[in-house]
Amino acid sequence: MTSSKLIRAKLKQMRILCLIPDEQHTRTIELAEDIYEVLTDIDCKIDVATLRTYRTAKYDLCLCFSPYSMICSLDRNRNRRSWAEKLLRDVLKNMTKVVMVGTGEVRREDCQLNCSFGAELKIKDYLDLGLVNQKKMWAEDSGIRYHFCEVGLKNHQLQPLKTSLAPADRPVPWVMLGKQTPRQCELAAWLVMNYDAKGIILFQSSEISQPRIADRDYLSILEKSQILVQATEESASTPDYKWLQLCFHADCLPRFITSTPRTTECNEENASPLHFLNCGREDLINKDSQSDLECRKKIHNLGHSLLPLKITLADWIENYYTSASSTPRRSVA
Repeated sequence: MTSSKLIRAKLKQMRILCLIPDEQHTRTIELAEDIYEVLTDIDCKIDVATLRTYRTAKYDLCLCFSPYSMICSLDRNRNRRSWAEKLLRDVLKNMTKVVMVGTGEVRREDCQLNCSFGAELKIKDYLDLGLVNQKKMWAEDSGIRYHFCEVGLKNHQLQPLKTSLAPADRPVPWVMLGKQTPRQCELAAWLVMNYDAKGIILFQSSEISQPRIADRDYLSILEKSQILVQATEESASTPDYKWLQLCFHADCLPRFITSTPRTTECNEENASPLHFLNCGREDLINKDSQSDLECRKKIHNLGHSLLPLKITLADWIENYYTSASSTPRRSVA
């Protein structure tokens, strides 16, 4: 039996835990569900749990999503931080290997907070699930190794490219979705006042008591919309892969509005390969249908070139265990 087949056979014997924050983290839950489906298909024994729902058991691998966010979700009254940290440390002691998992821009503040806290927990590896490799943007002095796993679309999600998005077909001029933040709210108000008052705003509340919005609901809106608009921090940033996935599926043009105008050619060494989707507010007003079509062609080609998680995640785990076979067991103080 080849080494690859031996590793795959070992995967079937492994116990894997997806440890996620509480239920207000909609995207994390949906991604964990995708991972569960993928690994179940190759006969891995996998569970998904939060710190509240975890039942004491030992696992070979823990995919730990956003540990800092996990603690914050348990520390809403700001007086249980030490208890929440101890609970997480006790859970991680039952894991042979722990890999921190994240999505989106690695230079965002929330990613930095998670990595700093992950380093305190002695987590040595970070797995970035997304569309583009961000290794060149990774802080090498973080003490945490960066890994990348491509997350492409499933076959049924890949749509043919249309040469235009006619208003008759797409009656909604713009839509804003996702997390409600001060920047998002300010941008939404600006769009209504300066761009087109007929857009749709659907922000997800962070309150745990509020029902989460499912991808199918987002998708039904995007299929009727000409563009998805979101606020982003800077021109070199990497958009959240989940919104791009949904835009691929709906054939909707994503536009990420930066605080500074986008130049025609981005020469920054650390710029995301997707920087062409970023633009300033004046670029949005002075829209160019030919430029929009070129952007849509680029993301359409990217969407069709990406490998699905079903292939990439199993390959990544296989490679991780091959390269880490001599790495000693981790410990949590």
